[in-house]
This record gives sequence, structure tokens and C-alpha cells, in this order.
Amino acid sequence: MLTAKLQSLHRLLTGAPFEWTRDNVYPRFSLSGISLAHELKHSKNFEKATLADISRVITLAQRDVLSIENDLDTLREARNAYLRCRSCQKFMKLPLFVDGCKHAFCRPCLVQYLREQRAQYPAAIRHRCPADGCPELMREPPREIPAFTVLSKAIWVVTRMDRERDVNRGEWCPETASAFSLAALFKP
Repeated sequence: MLTAKLQSLHRLLTGAPFEWTRDNVYPRFSLSGISLAHELKHSKNFEKATLADISRVITLAQRDVLSIENDLDTLREARNAYLRCRSCQKFMKLPLFVDGCKHAFCRPCLVQYLREQRAQYPAAIRHRCPADGCPELMREPPREIPAFTVLSKAIWVVTRMDRERDVNRGEWCPETASAFSLAALFKP
């Protein structure tokens, strides 16, 4: 949907600014006074029609830009609601979810949490969800949920400018522990 809106806006901004009708043709000038007056009248009609068409294109472009901005706001809200790690509060490119409660975490936070849990409780087979106050036990390693992975990737691409600003402010998780297997931390 967003792609279609961007394509429509591109067509509006790069296409011909007016549609041809019988009333607005290129003015032809001649030396005859009557013909010149007639052509001037058509020239003014052509100019008015062109200005009206340009105004229409600008109005449509403004509408499309506003619609695109609303779509981006919706994506930002989804990013804030579903793609923020519950531990470090940074945005995640690939969120991992705890089975049961579905709390989302970035891989580095989960690896750190599970290492700490293994060090503190070496005999434990299951650990609690890292979210504050969550009683849910992790029965299997946290995993990606395909729908959220797709959402995350779409938001990652579409909010590129926001992401560049946020990365500079340290709001996106660096995903440095991505090669480490979470399943290894679940084995006794």
C-alpha cells in the first residue's frame, strides 16, 4: 500500500502537469489582429487550465504526502510497541520471543540473561522470562515469530531515516551476539 502511494506521488510529480483537451491547445500566433486576439484568448485559457492542473497536482501530492506520513507514524507506533527489547529498551531488528508470554528481547540481552542464570543456577533446566515480574518459565529457547520478523524488516527499511538518527543516539540494538546459539544455553 505504501509502495503504491509512493509510486502515485512519483507519477504526479514527474508526469505531465495537465491533461490535453480541445480548449487548451498550444497558442499559434499570427500577424493578423483578429487572429492575434483570438490566439491571446486561447493562450489565456491555456494558461488558466495549466495553472488549474498544476494546482490539482500539488493538492494531490500534498494528500499523498500526508497519507504517507500517516503510514510512517503507524509504522513508528508498531516499532515502539513490538520491536523494543524489554531488557535494554532498544529497538530490535530481529526480535526473539519467549514461548508462552511472548515478551520480546534482543539476542544480546537474552544471551547475557541466560549466561547469568546458568552461572547462578547451574542445575536449572528452565529459567524465568527476563521481563520484570513475569512468572512464565522458558520451556524452550526464545525464537523468532515470522510475522514479527517480516514486520521488523519492513519497519527497518521504511524508517531508514529514523533508524539512522536512532542508531546515532544508540536506540537500536547492535545485535553483536547474533552468532551465538541460545539453544546451547538451555542444555544442562
